[in-house]
This record gives sequence, structure tokens and C-alpha cells, in this order.
Amino acid sequence: MRVFQDKDWEYCVAQWEGLGKRLTWAAHFRMTFYSDRRRNWKGKMRMFVGYWIQWIQFYWSCWRHLFRNPKPIAAVKYFIVLDTNNAYLNCLMPICEALIKQHPENDYLFFVPKEKYKLVAQKFAAAKLPTTRLITEAAIPVERKWLKVFTSKLLAVIDLLKWLSYFPVQGWFYVPAFTKFSFQEHFYGAAIHKIVGATKYLIGASDQWFWDAIFFDAALPSNCTSIIVQHGLIGEFCYPMLTKHYAVWGANDVSVLCDTYGAAKERVCIIGSPYFDAFEKQWKHDATVATHELPLVTFFAQPYFKYNYLGTGKYKAVVEWFMNCATLIGENGKQGLLKFHPLDHPADYPAATGGIKHSKEALMPVLKQTCIAITVDSAVAYECVEAGIPVIQLANDYHRFVDLSAGGFTIKVSSAEELQAQLHALLHSAEAYKGAQEQAREGRKQYIANAGSSVTYFLQKFS
Repeated sequence: MRVFQDKDWEYCVAQWEGLGKRLTWAAHFRMTFYSDRRRNWKGKMRMFVGYWIQWIQFYWSCWRHLFRNPKPIAAVKYFIVLDTNNAYLNCLMPICEALIKQHPENDYLFFVPKEKYKLVAQKFAAAKLPTTRLITEAAIPVERKWLKVFTSKLLAVIDLLKWLSYFPVQGWFYVPAFTKFSFQEHFYGAAIHKIVGATKYLIGASDQWFWDAIFFDAALPSNCTSIIVQHGLIGEFCYPMLTKHYAVWGANDVSVLCDTYGAAKERVCIIGSPYFDAFEKQWKHDATVATHELPLVTFFAQPYFKYNYLGTGKYKAVVEWFMNCATLIGENGKQGLLKFHPLDHPADYPAATGGIKHSKEALMPVLKQTCIAITVDSAVAYECVEAGIPVIQLANDYHRFVDLSAGGFTIKVSSAEELQAQLHALLHSAEAYKGAQEQAREGRKQYIANAGSSVTYFLQKFS
């Protein structure tokens, strides 16, 4: 039986499955944006304005499209939908790189929304990859486009009225975002169905957001094999709505996705992590395995003050557990470090002290100096284990928690006293430290398969 932490999500998925077919774009949009209702009103107003700016830019690009005559897009073997989300790019860029190196140019095509083209092109340039096969919606040929620009607008308004019946009050904050989503489906939908229908493999990192949803929805009735590549820790939002296959990191993710959230096992396959392949190569080149002598005991923060998924006061309590370890850390000749997440606001955290410093530094330099890592349930635990750093997870009876302690992959503690005792053991004994490293490496087997070769395995499986 599927277990859901959020009743709105449970209701929406039940509606989806009960119909046995794609819902209206209105219902789909409500489902993907279910969590945004919990944001504060100030944040909603900022988002509302941002969505209107995006909508104006998008509508203007559609009008410009009317005066272009893009050539038909030839059938390709691999079509990859990209985004500027770092987690998405981290898992898809190694696949893009392998395709460019191993396959003829007419075998692949990369799509990115026009407003994000510049940033993705910069990523390609940094990786020394050509952008000749990187396209935007401007390259999609639309038939009868002069008529469609008006009919799409009308259909988007009809969809909007349906959607507001689901979400009558705060739904107004998403009017520009939803109408953009609906408009682009009606304007580009038929053309995208043709492109995807002629593609053998459609690859992305999400099947639920804007362009991703349109492409993956188009693959459902076609012979195209659609695949989502896992980009982060599995949660209920990862439930495969539109994709035919979900490629995960390891056996643990199959268990979470199928046993906890009810995904069909035949739709989930283990390939490993393209991102951790790249990280492992970089780490072996730039650094050695962590040692007991390194100077930092690092708490890797997560934006749980901004997104209160854990429960009121829960995250604040575990941050205090760490801050109270300053004396113990200092007595063992180490420096405590509170490493902020990019979405964190430092003002939310206790002030830095002599024993615990704050840092906004990039991840890699911090890892190179860390001997013990502490976190709630950040995916940085995977990078730490790859680097040989023992990871302590702080459990505090949360509403939602990703437990990575099975098989010794991480060390779970459930109180301030347990944290102090575990730190004391690891800091005082090089043997205990080495034992934790070995246990984590052994536990890694059920979390990351095909370590170092997942891209090769992925392309062999889908070839």
C-alpha cells in the first residue's frame, strides 16, 4: 500500500489513477504545484510577478515564432530534455557527453527552453561540448501556427477556468504560470507528438514540469521509450506519472519507489548514477580518501527553515545538537563547520562561535578538509561516502525523513547524547573511524549500482 505524507498529493494521485488516463492540464498542474500552497504570501506575490514576466516573454516568443519557418526535425535515436536545474544537469550532462563522443551527430538531439538556452550553452562550453544539436522551442515547426496562436489562447483560458474550480482562492497566484503551461501544450503539442513519435528514446530528469510533461505525455501513446534518470533522493514527488521507465541509483531506491510509493516494478530499473560517476572520477583526480587527521567536522545544512517538511521546531533542535558539540570537537583538535545550502538564509541559524564557523564555500573544497560529515538527509551523504567520509544522520521523529543508514551507509543517531557519543568514538579512535569508512563502502552497494560505469550501462541498456 502506498504511504503518502501529504493528503493533497494522495488525493491527486488517486484521481489520476482512477481515471486511468491523462487528466486535464488543469488537474495535472494542480497536482504538481500542491506543495506551493504552504509558502508564505510574500513569497507568493514575488512568484506571481515572476510568473507574469515569464508569461509575457513566452507569449512574445510565440508571436516571433509566427514569422519563422523552422525546418522539420529529422528523427533521432536519443532526444534529451534539459533544464538549468543543477541536479537535473548533473545527472544528464554525463549522458550528453557520452552520446556526443560515441554516436553520430544525427543520433541525438538536446532540447532546452529558450529562456534557459544561454545557461545550458555555457555548461556545454565549460564541458567542451558542441551546441550544434542543442535546440529550443524556436526550432519546433508548428502547422497552421497563425490559427493556433489564437485557439491555444482560448483553450488555455478554458483550462484555467477548470483549474480554478480545483484551486479557487490561492490558485490566482499561479494564473500566469498555468496559462503559460496550458498555452504551450496547445500551441506546440501536436508538433511535439510528431517529434517524439519518431524518436526511439526520450530522456529527462523529470516528467512533471512544463516542457518535461508535454514531451513525456507525447511519448505515452507512441512507440518511443521514455526514461527519467534519478537526479536526487527519492521522494513521493518522484512517482512516475508519465514516463515509461524510471532509472534509479540502486536497490534501495527501487524499494522506496515501489514499496513505499507504489510504482510498478516493471517501470523501475537500476542503472546507477551518472553524476556520481563523474564525481568519483573528479575526486580520484583531485583528492585522496578522507583521513582521521583532516581538520573539519562539517554539518551540511538543508533549507528546512525555508521548507518546513520535518515538523515545527524539529530542524532547529538538531542544529542545536550540532552547535552544542563545539567543545567536544575543539578538544579533539578539530574545527566545527556549518556548511550552508544554497537556498539557506544564514540569519535563520545560530551565530557562529569560535568552535563552529559558518561557510558558503563550494562543496568540493569543504569535502577535501572534512573528516566527519553530519546531516539530516542530504544527498551530500553520497558524495561524502564516495570521498571516504563517515556520515552521521540526525533523526528526530520528523514528519518526513530519508533514512540512509541501512547496511551502515550512514550512522543514524536520534538524540543530542547519541550524537556526542558517536562523535567521541570517531574522533578518539582511528580504528573506529576506519571501521565506519569500511562499513559505509560496503553499505554503498545497495545505494549506488554500477559505480563508475553507470552511463556505459545506461547506453547499453537503452541502445
